[in-house]
Amino acid sequence: MKSSPPALDPNFLGVTAAPLACNWSASDLVIVLGNASNLSNKDQKRLARHARYRLSLFWLASPRDLLPMLYASDLGEAQRLCGKNNHLEENLLADELLWRQQLQALLQASVGHPTFLNYWLALMPYLKVGELRLDQPQDVFPSWLIEDYWCLCEPDKIVESIFPLTTKRGESATRWLHEEAVLARAVVLLNGFQLDPENLAQSKELADLRSVVAQVWLDAAPEQLQALFETPIGLLTRSLVSCGFNSVTMNERERGQAKGLQHQIQKSPLERIPQQLLAALLYEPELKLSCSEADLPKWFQEELRSMLA
Repeated sequence: MKSSPPALDPNFLGVTAAPLACNWSASDLVIVLGNASNLSNKDQKRLARHARYRLSLFWLASPRDLLPMLYASDLGEAQRLCGKNNHLEENLLADELLWRQQLQALLQASVGHPTFLNYWLALMPYLKVGELRLDQPQDVFPSWLIEDYWCLCEPDKIVESIFPLTTKRGESATRWLHEEAVLARAVVLLNGFQLDPENLAQSKELADLRSVVAQVWLDAAPEQLQALFETPIGLLTRSLVSCGFNSVTMNERERGQAKGLQHQIQKSPLERIPQQLLAALLYEPELKLSCSEADLPKWFQEELRSMLA
């Protein structure tokens, strides 16, 4: 028999009234947590901490049969933003630490029970990347949550499983992307996507093309980037981004690739960030820089602004 889990502390962060009765929305959480990296004063940081706490409370009260639908909404995006913000990765306050300890105890006590996912979702916003790993997570988490587990808890594994993006790479990939037939087909596909973005066969071809372009950027030497960007590969990159195909992922593997590429940006040395950004932008229209834009090469700053305009 497992011992009863400890009771949760209702006075966390000085909240003594029922916090869920307050006026709030999922979109509000996304805005607050999305801006948390830029917060400069204590009041704003406290607001972000409250947003994280409110999100944690929400998962505890959520019905388990609706968790997949809820996680696919802005609430899931808010959950992921908690792990991307430097201010929220700072040392936890005393009451936050107590809250996390209680959640961890409850999580451990709920292994094998339906409430396990509720406790895990409530705990996630308080975990740093790579801080906690579970045994055999693929047997514990459903498909809609496993990728975010890998990204948060075992980022090295997700990177190992999704790279390289394609087997077509190196000089042979560069030559292939310069072939007239390939470029002509790319024009047809890009125009077709703008006319009919729901055409799956066409999108699959574009996705295959995108993986080759992105891998070329990842494989290139930093000193080659500017010259390479002035070739048809740069034009293909601009076209894939400007037509909006970078907001399309075809399957779970591509969604994992998008997250893995974003994670790589945070780990890359400064001289390799431009090529990581070029690859990641092909899979995700909104990326956060891990450095100041002024630290990037001037030619790249101009191209980046042009693509994102």
